Amino acid sequence: MNLFTKIPDRFFGILSSPLKEFYSDILFLIYDEYSVSALGIRREDCIRIMTSYIEEVEDDALDDQLAEDTGETAQSPRDRAGMVLRKLDDTGWVRIETFTDYTQYINLTDYAIKILDVLKKIRDGYEEEFQGYVFDTYNNLYSEGAEKHPDIILEKVYDSTYGLINNLKSLHSNIKTYTERMLSEREISGILSDHFIDYKNEVIDKSYHRLRTSDNVSRYKVRILKRTDDWQRDNKFLDKIAKGMVARERYGDIDEAREETVKKLNFIRESYNGMGPLMEEIDRRNAQYTRASLNQVRHALYSNKDTKGQLAKVLTDLAGYIKGNDVSLNDMPPDEMEGIYYIYSQGYLDDASLYKPRRSSRNAVFEVLREFDIDEVLKDERMKSVRDKMRRTLTRDRINAYVMDLLNDRRSIRASEMKVDSVEEYIRLIYIVDFSLSKKVEYVAEILDERVENGAFSYPEAVIRRK
Repeated sequence: MNLFTKIPDRFFGILSSPLKEFYSDILFLIYDEYSVSALGIRREDCIRIMTSYIEEVEDDALDDQLAEDTGETAQSPRDRAGMVLRKLDDTGWVRIETFTDYTQYINLTDYAIKILDVLKKIRDGYEEEFQGYVFDTYNNLYSEGAEKHPDIILEKVYDSTYGLINNLKSLHSNIKTYTERMLSEREISGILSDHFIDYKNEVIDKSYHRLRTSDNVSRYKVRILKRTDDWQRDNKFLDKIAKGMVARERYGDIDEAREETVKKLNFIRESYNGMGPLMEEIDRRNAQYTRASLNQVRHALYSNKDTKGQLAKVLTDLAGYIKGNDVSLNDMPPDEMEGIYYIYSQGYLDDASLYKPRRSSRNAVFEVLREFDIDEVLKDERMKSVRDKMRRTLTRDRINAYVMDLLNDRRSIRASEMKVDSVEEYIRLIYIVDFSLSKKVEYVAEILDERVENGAFSYPEAVIRRK
């Protein structure tokens, strides 16, 4: 379906006109008032709000532009407010409704509400909470409603996952935008302001820091994937979801609904499994921004008369000259380039010179060790100690081999079934859970909301299963 079968052709015209800032301010004022109104805004109240704004910004240029844009003339700010309201109605942003008592109400159209909501978030720099998406997904999957109305829950989980992925992509793009803006800044004050005020407040504090700490996706990832896997393997449950969707007229028949159900579950699973590479790319881009910011600061600090400063100036001016003229790197630089650097040679050195002459390196002198007696008993003890220490070292590969040997032919095992009678075995259990997050082991560990009391040791119950 074409977009403009839903939206009038001239809908976006006011936001691309010379008066776009004026119209956008008016629309946001109406949107804010409309958000707290039950039946819409009384026409008189809407005209009053618009008149007050027009009185604040009115000048001769605005009056002329409004007359040209609307094709009407008006004598007062109130009349101009009426002109603007008719313009918004004509372009499809608002609808003017008359009730039985002849009172007129102004309502935003359904698509205008959605678009203004997005535009307001962009204007205000609103950032979604990553934790909200992940936590809502987890809570919905394990709620009572998941058993009673799984079709509704699945749609909510799908929407939350879709929103999470989109916001991660938005964060990734946002870092790139800040990087490009910072690279175009030449003054050190602007660079520092971009990095420590704008970038820190809008990206690091609002999104990136929480993404890597309190909003860390891995806290709920395993349990979310477990529940979606359970649903996908249960044919009766899939039929229940499909029947619920057909009953709510989301799809025409059971087969179509079941196919879409499987697609949604696959999307959720693939999104959480594929989130690692996206977050690694966000980490890489954040590190790239930090390096670029540091280089910009260094460049600004070195823009003086020392050798580094002169070299930076020469390269900057040459780059600008090549970019602005049809020349190649092999062409001779223009004569005026000679005036931007000052290089001279040191005439003489004396006893008071700060120059430190280089010293020739000396060859190392080795001493030949004569034969000496070795205590074989002490040697064996030391070697045994080293071997024992190496054997006790809990590497990822050793932990993985231990878990695989422990599982043997089983699909999974609980922490309460494992032998934990010593500090060494307790530490090994900790390493098992810790290494389960690695992509290079063959198992995963799911922490449960239970505790195991085992003599002197107490720890959360966990299920360790093969991948």
